[in-house]
Amino acid sequence: SAAWFFCGLLPFFSLYVDFFTILFLVPLAIFYWQCRPEKPKALLTGVAVGGALLALSRLFAHKGAPLAFAPKTFLTNIPLFFKTCMPVMAGVPFPTTAGGSVTPSSGLEWIGIFAFLLLVLFILSGWRVFRHPLTCFGSALCANALLGFWGSSMASDVNSVRYLPPIIYAAPFALMGFAIHWRKTTTVALVAMSFIFGTLSWRQARPYTDGWRIVQDPGDWVKTAQELKTWLRTNDIHGGYSSYWRAYHLTFLFQEEPIIVPRDTIDRSPDYLARVQAMPRVAEIFTSDEASSAAGAEAELKASGKLVDRWEQNGRG
Repeated sequence: SAAWFFCGLLPFFSLYVDFFTILFLVPLAIFYWQCRPEKPKALLTGVAVGGALLALSRLFAHKGAPLAFAPKTFLTNIPLFFKTCMPVMAGVPFPTTAGGSVTPSSGLEWIGIFAFLLLVLFILSGWRVFRHPLTCFGSALCANALLGFWGSSMASDVNSVRYLPPIIYAAPFALMGFAIHWRKTTTVALVAMSFIFGTLSWRQARPYTDGWRIVQDPGDWVKTAQELKTWLRTNDIHGGYSSYWRAYHLTFLFQEEPIIVPRDTIDRSPDYLARVQAMPRVAEIFTSDEASSAAGAEAELKASGKLVDRWEQNGRG
């Protein structure tokens, strides 16, 4: 009974750690239902306890955590999926800018797109062909990932491809029924299709990959961040602002000393934001490709009568 209790509790603990795992709730419910649990009362008790604890945590500890699903966004997000994020997911290289166009430039990339779409169709159809619990779990997870993307108010550009990996997680489970009931040749073809798609996806992840090798610090980013951390600490600066995409990286690499929060956007950690706003002296951090923004921010600060100390790292700003 203890095992079934923790089976009910675990999904809600996952939600507390990362709310993105909400995509797994319905697939897990289907999986548990088909498994016919021996101790349903223990499972339901775990669900009740986990749900109550999660509700309390969101009430008192995570009031600012966003959760948005709006069917009206289907009109913009479905074209975004097919024209931009799905091709990138299938191996077409990222555009140079977030709003840039994504165009397959080789036969191999078209093969990747075809393999990805065919794989998704097999995953989604698996639950109708085979009633295996794992197949139904994988199919439901894939469907949830697609619906979550199409209905999300957060999806806006090519960077929204980060919401789609659950489709990859779903594949091994959804294909389980095919592997059990179909011929070996069909199963091998499905695995080959998954391999093609996975290989091309890995290939487009440059500069974070180099062939089969993971590049741990593309562009010496970690080294540069450590130099910045040393300068900030030496100058008694314990907080600052940067772009949305850099702020959390820096806070993590700085081990929260200093704390860097996004400028001009809602911070995901209200506590971080409150602490930085209360500091008498903060840093405004810009990368070399944000030179015009840095100049504008410096002029605005000086015009407001604030003292500004400018430091350029490696001559790049």
